[in-house]
Amino acid sequence: RPPGRGPPAGAGQRGGVPVEVIDPSRPMSRVHLVVEARADGGTTATDPGSGNGSVVVRAGQRHPLVRDVPFELAAGDRLALGDVIVDVA
Repeated sequence: RPPGRGPPAGAGQRGGVPVEVIDPSRPMSRVHLVVEARADGGTTATDPGSGNGSVVVRAGQRHPLVRDVPFELAAGDRLALGDVIVDVA
């Protein structure tokens, strides 16, 4: 599911479902992040090249995502999309 400022077109191109994220403090990319649930039960987050980047916070450590490189998510992770924080369950 690609979250972002206006993700419908980008979500369709990636076979996903758009999730609009509003960050009043700064602009968000149209497709800021792609979250994929895999058949094996795992979940990854991939930044497709957002302007401000995406970060996974795990156990207090920040892991900036590298463009187009999937990052394996775990329960308890936090996704930082600008000033918006999304908790991973």
